[in-house]
Amino acid sequence: FKQKTAYEIMPSLVGSEMCIRDRPNGLQGVTRFGFSVGKRAGNAVVRNTIKRRTREAVRHIPIVDGWDLVFIAKSRANKAKYNQLLSSVHNLLEKASLLNMGTTSQE
Repeated sequence: FKQKTAYEIMPSLVGSEMCIRDRPNGLQGVTRFGFSVGKRAGNAVVRNTIKRRTREAVRHIPIVDGWDLVFIAKSRANKAKYNQLLSSVHNLLEKASLLNMGTTSQE
């Protein structure tokens, strides 16, 4: 028995700076996130910066509960500013119909 990875079982949506893989997790009120940046994006400092910016962008967008989401940054994300990453994340979540329009983000 071989356990399947998230890359094998989760469909993906592609944006300009990143793509997203999503699937329902069956947990009421819990949405889990993963962030992946390949070595092509740059050295460790650059990759961690991309992850921090993406994590912060996700924090400010209201998302529907009950999903597992993996954000995978493309190599061009290393040149993107925070606002570009925020826009990319928002557009991908909108494509996936995962935006929670009933509430506002908590800051």
